[in-house]
Amino acid sequence: MKKTPPSIDAWLKEAKAHESAPQIGMYLTHNGTVRQTAKAKVRYGAEGTKEVTGMLFSYDKEKVDAVIADVPCSGYGIIRKKPDIRYKDIAKMKELPTLQRAILEVQCRYVKPGGLLMYSTCTLVHGENEGMVAAFLKDHPEFHLEPLPLPEVFPKNESGQLPLIPGEYDTDGFFISRLRRTV
Repeated sequence: MKKTPPSIDAWLKEAKAHESAPQIGMYLTHNGTVRQTAKAKVRYGAEGTKEVTGMLFSYDKEKVDAVIADVPCSGYGIIRKKPDIRYKDIAKMKELPTLQRAILEVQCRYVKPGGLLMYSTCTLVHGENEGMVAAFLKDHPEFHLEPLPLPEVFPKNESGQLPLIPGEYDTDGFFISRLRRTV
């Protein structure tokens, strides 16, 4: 039996009690679902954030300190764990960049000036990763890439983008980028 998470209103009420902590906004999906982000907290090194009922989010529905966009992708970076990915409909896979861009266009609106927009995928396809970020930045000069603070096992990152290559970092294939909205 699945455990039902508390309602958004309950989370918002609990988050209000932690007003002094930086808040992370979770506007993750195109259909409005909110994901648990304990992994994202670790993955993106969101030090100083408060974990509230297993979720990180902002009670301010307008603008937030950080939005993590873990968008739907082709999944080629995790194909060894999910080999059925190779049987996905190619036509639908070609539509993914359009969907990813639409999600970014919505999510960037929630980032307050000085806030972060983290973009991630579980693929190594350039058009879904570096290409997507480059196209987004071209249309959104109010955002810029900034270096990723990473654990010591990774090389120093000044570009603000990191493809995690299987075998190189003992991970599956992922991509992360860190974009800051200008104040």
